[in-house]
Amino acid sequence: MWPATWWWVMLAIILLGAGMLRYTGYNFSLPYVEHLDEPALTTAADSILSIGTAKPIHHLDAYPPGIVTLDYFLLRWFHNPTEPPTTILSIVRLLSITATLGIGALIALLGYRVAGPLSGLLASWLWGGGTIIVEYSRYGTADNFTALFAILAILLTSMGTLYSRNRWLTLGVICLILAIVFKYQAILLAPAVFLMPLWRLKDAKKQERQHILRNYADNLIIFSIFMFWLIMLTPVLGAKQMAGWDEAYTQKLGIPSVDRLFGTMQEIARGYEGIVIVAGLLGLGVYLWKPTRGNLSLFDGGIVFISELLWIVGISCFGVQNIRQSITAVALLAVLLGIGLMEWASLLQWLLNKLSKGEVFTKQPWIGQAVVCILVVWCSLPQLHGSIANAREHTLPDRRNDLALWFETTLNPGLYIADKANHKTFDRYWGGFPGQKYFPLFAMEVVTQRPLQEWRDNEVLYAIVPYSDYQEMLTTIKGQKYLDQMVMLKSYPPNPNYRGPSMVIFRIYPMQNLAEGRLGPIDILGYDIDRTTVSPGDTLTISYYWRASQSPDVSYQVFTHILPLDSTDLVAQQDGHPLELSRPTTSWDDPHEIILSQPFSITIGDTVPSGEYKLVTGFYELDTGQRLNTSAGDSYLNVTHIWVK
Repeated sequence: MWPATWWWVMLAIILLGAGMLRYTGYNFSLPYVEHLDEPALTTAADSILSIGTAKPIHHLDAYPPGIVTLDYFLLRWFHNPTEPPTTILSIVRLLSITATLGIGALIALLGYRVAGPLSGLLASWLWGGGTIIVEYSRYGTADNFTALFAILAILLTSMGTLYSRNRWLTLGVICLILAIVFKYQAILLAPAVFLMPLWRLKDAKKQERQHILRNYADNLIIFSIFMFWLIMLTPVLGAKQMAGWDEAYTQKLGIPSVDRLFGTMQEIARGYEGIVIVAGLLGLGVYLWKPTRGNLSLFDGGIVFISELLWIVGISCFGVQNIRQSITAVALLAVLLGIGLMEWASLLQWLLNKLSKGEVFTKQPWIGQAVVCILVVWCSLPQLHGSIANAREHTLPDRRNDLALWFETTLNPGLYIADKANHKTFDRYWGGFPGQKYFPLFAMEVVTQRPLQEWRDNEVLYAIVPYSDYQEMLTTIKGQKYLDQMVMLKSYPPNPNYRGPSMVIFRIYPMQNLAEGRLGPIDILGYDIDRTTVSPGDTLTISYYWRASQSPDVSYQVFTHILPLDSTDLVAQQDGHPLELSRPTTSWDDPHEIILSQPFSITIGDTVPSGEYKLVTGFYELDTGQRLNTSAGDSYLNVTHIWVK
């Protein structure tokens, strides 16, 4: 019934390698959340925790409750309520990855039962190193949990039938229920789980048949109670109201055409190398044809094949779905390929025995298996290399985290426009944004799609432009006009050491006034001022544009003084941090970044005589009062003149 010790050791080695590929980078991009479903599910669980229902979150109360319940549990016991709900995703992803390793063990057992030890190990090897499989293993969604329980249901049904274990068959039904709880598609496997146990009636005696039918009836009752609860007592029928349901399902529902079936099979086949699939399926055909195949082996292989067929046909009724919707079928395909590849080992051994007339290779039956293993590993190397690259890529920092931190520490709150890559970067619930400032998305567009004045009329302050679009703007007259009327604050050019998009950030207003001068490593580029003519008692507001060629060694304060033209006697002043407390000058480490200061308000005293004054600015160290100087030795820069009426 169970494999030998050496087999378990080999399986453990395969799963260890698969785990290294998956656990590496499991917390990719966090706190930014890249996958749309992950924040949807955590937000739904948070909504249940807060108000008792997930209906306000795109009607996700009708979503399969398994993954939402898991998120709810983690939010309830392992989450700081002051943080976004997506902070639990690292735990959910770890559990999801662990589920995929469990799938690897289950498909190895299925392959072992059908075609022997090598078949199971080959199936687990293919599953463990597939690039697409590794990619989807890290997401905190329902797919991997569904596949785990679905494959376990098939294995328990197979073994429970062949060894007449009623409890195993009942556990198989319970596993099917758990799979459906995580993803409704798993109900496609119900015919296999419920029809296969009837095989036991074939050779059973009358008294045995009574026990078999009683167990069968009990399992049907359990499943019927579950389905009654699911359909009548949960909002499952409201699934049509979920966001994207019509596009993904209702409009595509129908008898699957050949094109749909082929499209679904193509999606499922993306998990493995084409040559391995062709060889495996050809070998599977030989396996099914071979007249000497044992009944038990055929039964195990038959339930796997039928389950795969049920899934492909069933899911195709709703159109061609992404491979993520068919992780179960991808796992079952690995079992079928393992069976087929093992058949090639048997054929090769038979051929070698024929050629040597049974004198050499009969005593060395492992040769054919070794050759097939080497060929399979060799053909799978592109997938393995892709998975290793995928694992490394998931360890890289995400640009959107840098962008979110930069916005939070550098800019004043305001509306922004961006493309899809940044449409939820500053969304606390859907993008995992940990900041406190508010940057609402106004539109998912590129800045050149509308006149600048239209953006300004809608109070948009910032534009995040893909780097490729920025380069195109540099080469066109229209683009140059836009660039001349905006301020490029920060750029994130392409860099292989980062995940996420390369981009450029603009303030869609130009500098009101240009300026020139340097204090230490800091250049003044311009300033915005609301007035230059004031009356005693009035307040004027000024903001500066700076750029640092290198980071200052200490954190400096900014002073703004109004002085008589011919002296340094203070008439009015305002000192403070350049950007409140969030961006000390020691963090000004990008020589291409333009820093827009916080606005400084200066009130003119009631007794200030009328006349012309100069407004000057500079930097000083708070503890010592030491100032940054110009190259000429001055401790401040003349910015503009102020007239007091």
